[in-house]
Amino acid sequence: MPLPVTAIFPIYECADRLCPHLAHAQGWIDAVEEIIVVDSGSKDGSAEIARREIKHPNVKHEVVPPGLYPAWNHAIRIAEAEFCYFSTVGDTIDRTGLEHLVKTAESLAVDVVVSPPRCVEEDRRQTDVRTFPIHSLLESSNVTEAMLLPAWLSYLMATGFSIESFLGSSASNIYRTDCLKESPFPVDFGKAGDAAWFRKNALRFRFALTPRICADFSLHQDHGVRPHGDITILLERLTQLSRNALREYLETSSTAEAREIRILNAWRNIAGASPEKTLDAIRHLEGVAATAEQQRKYIGDLQAEIKKMRAVMVSLEKICQAREMEIARMKSVAPSGSPMSWLRKIKNG
Repeated sequence: MPLPVTAIFPIYECADRLCPHLAHAQGWIDAVEEIIVVDSGSKDGSAEIARREIKHPNVKHEVVPPGLYPAWNHAIRIAEAEFCYFSTVGDTIDRTGLEHLVKTAESLAVDVVVSPPRCVEEDRRQTDVRTFPIHSLLESSNVTEAMLLPAWLSYLMATGFSIESFLGSSASNIYRTDCLKESPFPVDFGKAGDAAWFRKNALRFRFALTPRICADFSLHQDHGVRPHGDITILLERLTQLSRNALREYLETSSTAEAREIRILNAWRNIAGASPEKTLDAIRHLEGVAATAEQQRKYIGDLQAEIKKMRAVMVSLEKICQAREMEIARMKSVAPSGSPMSWLRKIKNG
């Protein structure tokens, strides 16, 4: 029996990285029920490589407009298996990892299983860099096996990491297809679409956490750059998304979990500082400190340059003084009169 999974391969202008990615995927491609390749209009042969290398009895090749999350959502709309797995280029999983995610989702009856990715360089060397909140959470807790997250904890995880997402890398997770069809990924939050989706759905769906590393996450060259635009505006929009989701949940639910969340939210309001605001303040201060350090270095460089220029000016001043003295000496020994009068004197003996 194949795994009840639709494996989604979003591709765009990635021919140089696609071949090794698909070579690794050969270890599990035959285990899934369906494959969907969504190409955002590549001109470098990526689509042709995918058609040539992916051999599966149930594969679809789709061409979609540019945009990562719109491509994901297109694949979700036509996916037929029970779960969706996103195989983003460079981020790899093996058969046992995928099987673990499916088994966890089925045994705990959840809609999303989140696992911590192993962070690797582009040459596949493992790095000590810990990129996502899930790494910090697992390092600080004693979670040793997969666990169901109660609604209040999902809500806390969704709203407690500023613009970051507890979901980490979606290439390390698995999602129930019907849930994604019901609530596709937001496309107007830049690269924070995963975080926006989790904030919107933390109270709507059932989430599980497994401490097992199931997949690798490739640290791309631009990983340290966060092209989210204005962080403050983005955080405000994400926070409003959480508020709307919370209000909708509390209006339609009267369960014990809903009461727990009311108490949790009331405590946060009384405490006066939400995790979003606290973490954003920390990030702001870190940014100020980094900027101040850059400015100190710039000032130090300017002072060193000024010192060099002063030394050059002193040297030039000495040269000018020497030239002035030489000119004065030459004037003192030169004959009087004009050069023509000197010539006449020489001619006349």
